[in-house]
Amino acid sequence: MSSRTDAPTADSSTSEPVPARAARYHSVGGPEVINVETITVAAPGEGEVRIRLAAAGLNPVDYKIRRGTSRFPVTVPTTLGREFSGVVESVGAGVTDVAAGDHVFGSIPSGAACDLVVAPVDALAPVPDDVPLEVAGGLALAGQTAWDALESQHLAEGDTVVVSAAAGGVGGILCQLAIARAHPPGARRARRLGGGRSAGRGAVSARRGARGLRPPRVGAPARQDRPRSLSAVRRRGLPTGSCSARSRPRRSAAAPPR
Repeated sequence: MSSRTDAPTADSSTSEPVPARAARYHSVGGPEVINVETITVAAPGEGEVRIRLAAAGLNPVDYKIRRGTSRFPVTVPTTLGREFSGVVESVGAGVTDVAAGDHVFGSIPSGAACDLVVAPVDALAPVPDDVPLEVAGGLALAGQTAWDALESQHLAEGDTVVVSAAAGGVGGILCQLAIARAHPPGARRARRLGGGRSAGRGAVSARRGARGLRPPRVGAPARQDRPRSLSAVRRRGLPTGSCSARSRPRRSAAAPPR
């Protein structure tokens, strides 16, 4: 894996623990618990890479973890952030696919909001030459969620994909992935209807478009669509959380009985 290797091979000084600034918190709570602190970032171990940060993405899961309302456990003190992009500074033993100077992006369980990030090489991907690092820093989580949602449905030729919240991060990427894999007539029609871009309220009649689907088929809801979405798709759809991100909806009068 290589993308824009502009820097020379890292010298021994970049393979030692070094200080770095990080956005951290020592207790769960609101934004006021976040402070910028100086921490020591370890040298990359076997199979690991140390990256000098260019951009770190922030997602709803980040503030939910910070305030203690996420299903993901949090141990404080900790550093914010799960997705990032940057330039490889040094590599650990056994790493051959990445070199110092490569532009990469990826995600880790925590710690992305730091000047230096240590990550497994398997958690990284090269940044294409025509994609700015600032853009790549926000792609890993939403992009992987969109990819998993699309792959989980085992779509075949002729299937139609309906994406709710297509103007959001996950939905916008999912539309582009679906169009990229569509046959040319389907891709052209999707673009006419606003796929691959944020459509205004008047751009597409969702009711007219959905009524024209033959046969009527709706896929499983992705992300955390809650009972209201489940009640909307149960009769003709798949009320199973078959996408990668499953929700734990609370009981609601809007939810259909199981």
